Amino acid sequence: MRPSPATRDAAGAGRARALDLALGAGVVLVRVPFLFAGYGTDSDAWRVAWAGHEIARTGIYRSARAPGNPLPEFTAAALASAPPWALNAISALLGAVAVVLFGMLLRRLGCRAWLAGALALAFTPVVAIHSADAMDYVWALAFLLGAWHAALDRRPALAGLLVGIATGCRITSLVMLAPLSIVLAAGSADTVGGRGRALAWLWGAGLGAAAAAFAPVVARAGLTFLHGYEHGYPRLLYVVKNGTVDVWGVPGSLGLAWAALLVLLRRGRPAAGSALPAGTGAVVLAAAVAVAIELALFLRLPHDAAYLIPAVPFTLLIAARALTRRVFVTLCVCVALSSFLVKVSESGAEPTPARTPGARIHVAGETLRVEVLRGPLVTDRLRREADLRHVARIRDAARRLPGPAVIAAYEWLPFLRVTAGGDRDGPATYVYMMLGRAEIDSLRLSGVEVYDLAGPGEQPRTLDGTLLRAAGSRPLELR
Repeated sequence: MRPSPATRDAAGAGRARALDLALGAGVVLVRVPFLFAGYGTDSDAWRVAWAGHEIARTGIYRSARAPGNPLPEFTAAALASAPPWALNAISALLGAVAVVLFGMLLRRLGCRAWLAGALALAFTPVVAIHSADAMDYVWALAFLLGAWHAALDRRPALAGLLVGIATGCRITSLVMLAPLSIVLAAGSADTVGGRGRALAWLWGAGLGAAAAAFAPVVARAGLTFLHGYEHGYPRLLYVVKNGTVDVWGVPGSLGLAWAALLVLLRRGRPAAGSALPAGTGAVVLAAAVAVAIELALFLRLPHDAAYLIPAVPFTLLIAARALTRRVFVTLCVCVALSSFLVKVSESGAEPTPARTPGARIHVAGETLRVEVLRGPLVTDRLRREADLRHVARIRDAARRLPGPAVIAAYEWLPFLRVTAGGDRDGPATYVYMMLGRAEIDSLRLSGVEVYDLAGPGEQPRTLDGTLLRAAGSRPLELR
């Protein structure tokens, strides 16, 4: 006796759930070896940890950096007494949720290579790295992908709520309301009123949830929390590197270039037998809008490749529609391999992990080092270990100073604060940077020496632009 259609559907749904659970568990297990060695290489990850320590100690909210990331900061406060891997594990779990949700999204759209797409997201280098540290990028991504499912289910209030929660992780997540409006407008009742109500629920719930998430920030800083800060626009080579190989890796970037060439040769038409079937035009359009918005935000301040993480799944979704299944799977394999093969680094980065055989290339007056046998994921882990050793040397040198001292630590300050439990080590006080020559002169007149942590060839400056060494600072001698 043949099983009924309902029985077959139930069995198929059961198999899909089992696959999703296996995928999520597998992604988490792969992340485990990378959860240790501190909170990450990004000083902002250590700022989140320090903000959590301060919130737990004082009971008063403080942001890690403008404009605030309240949900990760409060989570860090709850885990203030736990080892660093505990906060990193939240990133790993939410990163796995994002991978599973993306696989489910591709599957429900009829993609015949949904598992390859999900694994490509899991092992896109920038996603893999930040799924094992204390940064908030994949936290937001998990809630945003949940919002896309809610929008496709025609549940606009839930979609808005999830966008609001994502905004509480990263404020730029709020822009995802725009592409989700396209999804809802295409799937809502075929009346102006039905679309209007759906969009009102989406935007109302999204803005309301975001406002609730940022209520502690507003209570502490008022609307000044919205002010931005500039570090100057990076060099063109740095922008290109951030937007390509630092996101997708070298094999992944080459795979994307190859796929784009194939699409151009077809004059932009989807391939016959594409991995994502026809009838998904509204979702693909919304994905294109999402990528365009995220790219615009990145180009506004392209200081970190991770700013493009929200664009990664939607770029893969667009590729699934534009490419045949075979080409799409090949692209996904290239992207996934990028976490483990070929790392491009700026020459002279400090501190540096032990190097593998590679080559130096000169591009636009800059020197880059290319290592073939070690990819971004392992390099990041080794860099984290090197950072901890470097911080230990700084603290040892600070404790051995003969008298009162101030150390201008710059981006090492969050690392030092967390590991030292505050701003002091022995006779030394750590600060981010000096205000100017007058402050240095005043300290030295009162018997306090000024040191800095600049590496070879660097020219550390005070806030007013004075060279620290010219104003009387000395390099801290490390063993």
